[in-house]
Amino acid sequence: MLRKFCILIVCVPFALALACSEKADSPKEIDIRQLSQAELSLATSSNEFGINLFQKLVEQNPDSSIFISPLSVSMAFGMALNGASGATRDSLEQTLRLSGLSPTEINESYRSLIDFLATLDQKVTFELANSMWPRLGFAINDEFVAMNRSFFDAEVRALDFDDPGSVDIINEWIEEKTHDKITDMLDYIPGDAVLYLINAIYFNGFWTTQFDKENTIDGVFRLQDGSSKICKMMNLETTISYLDADGFSAVELPYGSGDYSMVILLPDEDRTVDEVIGAITDENWNAWMGSFTEVEEALLSLPKFEFEYFIKLNDALKALGMSIAFSGLADFSNICAPGALCDLYISRVLHKAFIRVDEEGTEAAAATIIEFRETSVGPSVSFVVDRPFAFVIREARSGSMLFMGKMLNPEFSK
Repeated sequence: MLRKFCILIVCVPFALALACSEKADSPKEIDIRQLSQAELSLATSSNEFGINLFQKLVEQNPDSSIFISPLSVSMAFGMALNGASGATRDSLEQTLRLSGLSPTEINESYRSLIDFLATLDQKVTFELANSMWPRLGFAINDEFVAMNRSFFDAEVRALDFDDPGSVDIINEWIEEKTHDKITDMLDYIPGDAVLYLINAIYFNGFWTTQFDKENTIDGVFRLQDGSSKICKMMNLETTISYLDADGFSAVELPYGSGDYSMVILLPDEDRTVDEVIGAITDENWNAWMGSFTEVEEALLSLPKFEFEYFIKLNDALKALGMSIAFSGLADFSNICAPGALCDLYISRVLHKAFIRVDEEGTEAAAATIIEFRETSVGPSVSFVVDRPFAFVIREARSGSMLFMGKMLNPEFSK
């Protein structure tokens, strides 16, 4: 097993004597409560949704690196759920894998999960923020606002969307909540946009066992097309959690006190990364996570990398079953004040994520924007010339009728 570990994980020969790695200070122990069954169901649902979304993006973008925060997308749509009704709500719940949970259970589980993650590990910074941005004058439902304030800690700020500065105000909020890692996310505000629901997440964790910068050397990284490139390869000799699975091997690298970790899945030589991703299911993932073993004196080589990813999620979410929310048939009547005309649909779901992995740890951030627009009002007159008709050609200044006609059977020669 250890032989395979070295072949798969160590990308380049590394003969240097590794210095003792810096170890994060032992954090002060805190009492960690047990998650309720509803909270566990929400976490499972969020994972299933995240797996499906990630796989769909991989399928739609086979030649691109991808990085998303499933929790951020799920959290933004958790707020949107409070404004949805009927078949629209059903489709959102099914896509988010929340069917079977009551609206109260969903809201309360999001609420407690936010609190749980924020206080889990004192050696890891995890920050999550939600906000609602209605157009100034938009008749928003007070109950919708109150629910998202109560369960999601959502800030609410009405803006004059006709003011070009509104784009900067929203972007500045995202930048602040992500420590300037997600910038210039919203490009413009359409004239018929009435509401933005936004989630922002920031993560900064130090490896429990850090890499020594002196042991970072140039190494070879093989690309998908068969070529290769030189990258900075971090190296570490330590006891590590390792998994030898069918088609891939994996390591788990903990942050802080170990509640957060990074799991790296490396395909076998005869497999592709897409094949490994395609094998991920909630059942498989849980089985894999329970099968790691400790390997002593293991050698790990991991490339340093920094990556920003931006994508419009509309197509992926529609493919997963959320099409009605993006159409004129959407029912978000609970967003609008009682009695107000409420023809809303989701026009764009924007997602941007950032990650930096180096010798000390990992810094990551993500934001999700859900844009709601009003359904365009249809034409007041519909004129379809699909039967015999008369016509006149006239001169406007004199009012002279130059030609008159009646058409019973229109034809046209080439």
